[in-house]
Amino acid sequence: MLVVPGVGHFDLAMKKLEEKGLKLLIQNWIQKGNPYIGICLGMHILFESSEEGNEVGLGIYKSKVLQLPSQILPHMGWNQLHFQSSRWVDWSKWSQPTAWAYFVHSYGVIQEVAESHVCATTKYEQIQMVAAIERENCFAMQFHPEKSSQFGLWLWQQLLKKKAAS
Repeated sequence: MLVVPGVGHFDLAMKKLEEKGLKLLIQNWIQKGNPYIGICLGMHILFESSEEGNEVGLGIYKSKVLQLPSQILPHMGWNQLHFQSSRWVDWSKWSQPTAWAYFVHSYGVIQEVAESHVCATTKYEQIQMVAAIERENCFAMQFHPEKSSQFGLWLWQQLLKKKAAS
């Protein structure tokens, strides 16, 4: 399993991955069906591009990361998640009536521009954003599970169980 966390700048991250020969390595890793988990910037680099710069992303998702159209940036704090179907996580096993996650970002994926792989959303300043997105072997989230208290711990357990079983 490859876990790519991140707080950083899209262009700088993609330049460093390219310089170190890791961009192609990660693309091949994912294309071969190996498990990938991305957090924040680790999610952004999965897309084709970002308004945060001019570099080309990994292109796993055929959409663009956009700057949040808000007067209040960065988006920092707790937001409620709204679950959609997921092959990676059985959301119904979360024991609370709601799930809250911690976000820190100025760029994200607006639900309207995302592909059909969205498995959780959140609302910020009346904007419906992608909170988590998945494919067969990729699971990526905009929020930070390591800062998301009990829900974050539970989610890590679910992700690790899923990959251990496959």
